[in-house]
Amino acid sequence: MDKQKITVITIIISIIIILSIFTVFKLKNNTSASSNFVGNAIAVASADKIYEIVLNPYKSNSYKSCTGAATSLDVNFITEKQTIQAVSNANRKTAFSSKCMQDVLNYYYCSNNHVYFAKVKCLNGCEKNACKQPSPTEQPASAPEPTPQAPQCTPSEKIQCNNEGTGNMYKITISQDCSQQSVVTEYCTNGCDANGCKPKIVVAAAKPSCTETDNGNDIYTKGTTSYDGYTGVDYCAPNGAQLQEFYCENGDYKNTIVYCNNGCKEGACLPETPAPVQAAPQKECTTSNDCPANKFCYTDEWRCLDCSVVDVKTTTYCDGTAVKRKTYSLHPERCTAVEKIETVVQCGYGCKDAACLSEADATVVNTCTDTDSGIDFTKKGIVTTNGATGTFTFTDYCNGSPMTAGPNKGKSYLVEYSCENTDKKQTETLCNCIDGASV
Repeated sequence: MDKQKITVITIIISIIIILSIFTVFKLKNNTSASSNFVGNAIAVASADKIYEIVLNPYKSNSYKSCTGAATSLDVNFITEKQTIQAVSNANRKTAFSSKCMQDVLNYYYCSNNHVYFAKVKCLNGCEKNACKQPSPTEQPASAPEPTPQAPQCTPSEKIQCNNEGTGNMYKITISQDCSQQSVVTEYCTNGCDANGCKPKIVVAAAKPSCTETDNGNDIYTKGTTSYDGYTGVDYCAPNGAQLQEFYCENGDYKNTIVYCNNGCKEGACLPETPAPVQAAPQKECTTSNDCPANKFCYTDEWRCLDCSVVDVKTTTYCDGTAVKRKTYSLHPERCTAVEKIETVVQCGYGCKDAACLSEADATVVNTCTDTDSGIDFTKKGIVTTNGATGTFTFTDYCNGSPMTAGPNKGKSYLVEYSCENTDKKQTETLCNCIDGASV
């Protein structure tokens, strides 16, 4: 009898061992279905005590897309069968469905284009590939509080540059509590490195060169200035008194209008004619000591005069405010001279050439008139000025030949004259200029 009991006990133990091995083997196979899922465990507990976690959720590699109703370990999802669809970057479609393994539910859900896999124990049983909810009369079995798990990652943010510095740049971020990993993809037009996308390198356009033939702002030499397809040749204005001068300054194209004191001819100001040099008078003496006996030094003419000759010298001159007379009297008995200066007349408007100026001579009114009534680029106008130096006319005109290249091809400068108070004003603009007007 004892031998039979031993045999029965041995058989029971053997059956238990076989069942245990079978259960371990089956659980191992079920776990292998999630071998493609990697990531960090997220501790989640059922608030309604409908399930307890057997295996924390694991995250898959990123998919191109992941769709389905289930997005977390929510009771509303756990108690319904769930199926999600994932599409890989190679456009391969895969379906994942929840499945009961006795009271353990293999559960899948989507989040941020990742597939999450978890194992939960259904405390009220697993039926139709979902955890059962407790009946109204049943109280859910209590589950032990899950033990908090320390994060198994290091929060970080890194840049991964693809295709050897060109193409896509991936910014990978792991949150502080290790609960989430995100990947932001950005296409880098100018390539990337460990710091991210490289900035665009802007190469400044080469500045056009400026050349001229008369070596600068030389108004007495006719020259030609070239810049960016435009050529300016020095020329005289129609009035013959002004010069349009083109020149280069610090590599830039410049032009100006110059008044020529002696007139303008063939694209250059006429040089000034120097005044004849008056020979200094030959001094015969500077004092009477330089003269022979019985003679004295007449300083107005720096010559020696005879003492025996009675001589009176009178000179009239203008000092700017009055006409004055200087008398130089000689006394032969003493051989001395007496100089006397007296004012002939005080001039109210000044004097010139030993004579007082009239009010009309002293006051000159400057005037300026414009036929096109101000700055009007669309009309050819004439400005006339009148002043102390005379009357001058200035006619609007096209300056130089049209440009032959560049963005302003076909355009030239219009010189527009106008009046500002009683003075002439000059304005230049780049336009389609024909016969002194913009068309």
